[in-house]
Amino acid sequence: MTRIMRRSIGVVVHLLSLMTRPVQIARSEQELRLLAQELKHLRLYDYKGCPDSMRVHHTLHRLNLDVQYCDIRRRQVHCDDLLSQYGSLHAPCLRVESPTGVQWIDQPDEIIRYLVEHFDPQVTQGAAA
Repeated sequence: MTRIMRRSIGVVVHLLSLMTRPVQIARSEQELRLLAQELKHLRLYDYKGCPDSMRVHHTLHRLNLDVQYCDIRRRQVHCDDLLSQYGSLHAPCLRVESPTGVQWIDQPDEIIRYLVEHFDPQVTQGAAA
């Protein structure tokens, strides 16, 4: 019974998320190609309908970012990867690969802060000025 209730809430959260999406930032084809190179080092472990993830997905949509999405409920391989690499099942969880190693960000507010600081044109242009 609990599983049915959780799934039902997940469906409602997912539908609300789709209905309340923010407007996307317009990006040129060249900008999207450059971003693709940076984004290939990011991976979001999550599942559709996760209440904690709605703001993260809204931020990704607003910033027009195509981050690799790993659904831990639909694909066992993603679930196993998260468990073996991060050590626990936690959603949302952003894996960031860099030359210095792998960083895990497991709080929605921190994930959003990371995405905005690195990929929001208004923030990155303000830092460059």
